Amino acid sequence: MAPPNFQRRLLAVMRAGGLIKSDLRVWFNRPWATVRTWVEHGHEPTGPMGEVAYESLALLEAAVEDKRWFPIPRELSWLDRRRHVELARKDIDRAQIFPTRATK
Repeated sequence: MAPPNFQRRLLAVMRAGGLIKSDLRVWFNRPWATVRTWVEHGHEPTGPMGEVAYESLALLEAAVEDKRWFPIPRELSWLDRRRHVELARKDIDRAQIFPTRATK
C-alpha cells in the first residue's frame, strides 16, 4: 500500500531538503509527536489545523525547490539547525506578506 499523500510529500521534502523530524516540528510549529505520526504512520492532518499544515507543507516544498535555505548544511549543530529553520520560516512568511516589488 502506498503512503498517504501528505506522508509521501513530507518524505520527499525531507530527502530533498536534508530535513529531520525535529526540523519539521519547528517548521510546522507542532508537537514532535504530531509530526512523528505524519512521517512514520501516515496520519493525514484534518480540520482547520490540517489546512494550515497543508499550506505550510506547500511553502516548505517551494522553499526546498528554491534552494536558498535548503538543504540544511550537515555541519550545523542541533541548536543551529533549529535557528536555521526558524529563520527560513520567518523569511519565507515575510516574503508572502510583503512580496518584492518590481523596480522601475
